[in-house]
Amino acid sequence: RDFFTKEECHIFMDAADRSASVGSAAGKFYSNQPGLNRYPVRKLDLEAQMLSDSVLKDRLLPLLQRSSFCEELFGTSQPKDLKAFFSPGEPAVNRYITGGAIAPHIDREQLTLNVLLSEPGAFQG
Repeated sequence: RDFFTKEECHIFMDAADRSASVGSAAGKFYSNQPGLNRYPVRKLDLEAQMLSDSVLKDRLLPLLQRSSFCEELFGTSQPKDLKAFFSPGEPAVNRYITGGAIAPHIDREQLTLNVLLSEPGAFQG
């Protein structure tokens, strides 16, 4: 089962595109690598913000709750009792320009969720 529908992926992609088209500084401010623009969801339109919140609460948390992963990582089997904490500028939509990439890194968080919004085969790498 896919975590996002194709339509939901387009909500994020379109919101980032709209932000870029109006010259939002957010894409460059939160990015420190060439060829990458990062658009924090909180800087995108309301539809993208609401979808992000819904996905975290209604899909990710129940998924964690059904596995032993939550107990092992957080010391509780009730993820709804945990307080969400995000790195600065997260959650975000990363918008790559031809030749752009994100360097391998360690973000020091206990959990990272990456969702590919582009169609398979839309890029190389």
